[in-house]
Amino acid sequence: MAVDHAIAEACAAGESLPTLRFYRWQPPAISLGRHQPLAEIDLEAAAAWL
Repeated sequence: MAVDHAIAEACAAGESLPTLRFYRWQPPAISLGRHQPLAEIDLEAAAAWL
């Protein structure tokens, strides 16, 4: 996530173009945002991916 922070700062400073990054975890995982509550996640649907 440090790379994401550096990209965001460079973009905000006008030193970089906006960047879209995709992630994939093995085994599958759920990544929550800093202020995203777990209650927003459909755990039953997530478990179906396992």
